[in-house]
Amino acid sequence: MIDKLKTIVRVLNNDPKPFRRLSCKFLAWLPFDAGALFRLKLPSNGFRIHLRKSSLSLATLYDPNARKSDADFITSYLRSGNVYIDVGANIGTTAIPAALVMPHGHVVAFEPHPRIFGFLEENVKLNDLEGRVRLFNCALGESNGEISFSSGTNDDTNHVIRSRDGLCVPVHRLDDYTTEFSKIDLLKIDVEGYEKFVLKGGRKTVERASCVYFEISEEHFNEFGYTVKDLLAEFESAGFGLFIKNTDSQISRIGCDYQLTTHHTNVFAIRNVYDFLGRTCWTELESA
Repeated sequence: MIDKLKTIVRVLNNDPKPFRRLSCKFLAWLPFDAGALFRLKLPSNGFRIHLRKSSLSLATLYDPNARKSDADFITSYLRSGNVYIDVGANIGTTAIPAALVMPHGHVVAFEPHPRIFGFLEENVKLNDLEGRVRLFNCALGESNGEISFSSGTNDDTNHVIRSRDGLCVPVHRLDDYTTEFSKIDLLKIDVEGYEKFVLKGGRKTVERASCVYFEISEEHFNEFGYTVKDLLAEFESAGFGLFIKNTDSQISRIGCDYQLTTHHTNVFAIRNVYDFLGRTCWTELESA
């Protein structure tokens, strides 16, 4: 016990926001959702979210700029009247800024976990976006039916699981939700390893997409029987150029044989790099 307390003290001494860190740990430890009682609202990258017992909500309490890089990219890329599809929307930290920057655009967001979906609905309503963001409480895959979904404490990493020990949630094909759109300006996919199967059920959507923003991880992909190279090769064969971000405003081209040096990273699959750079005001390096 003494050693554990010493470790906690050492961590807090090195933390730039020790009081906020303790507050987050305490709220996560409580057996109930304190945010539901006090209805506190948090500022987050130009919008607001409810303080609830969720990983992204508590991360925002600790740092209002949490996940800022994703929001900054999305809001710099999108233009009024564009179409944005958010697969794995969680509590709305990417769907909401997309809708705010596109008063005449279309945002379609998917979140499978029923509790987190409830928080997503709350946050969309809090920002007065009910009529501008379409929300769907389902997973996406290669066919329609039902699928098992994890329900862990770290709810920003919940994912499809192969066993039947998780939540039973509906799963549908992405293509069934995008038929009205002749062009998809930005498709974001963050599904903790299930990306390949989302794409299998969304081939027609991808054909109409100008840019796909997604995460790669050998560990996550291996759990579902494929590799990073497999997925990147599919995008290359579909006519996309592949890029990773080097700095806040610089990208580099990669190939399907790209070797990860970290557990995971984000990739941009881009149809027209000149259009992409023009929208974001970023620059391109010669190679990764």
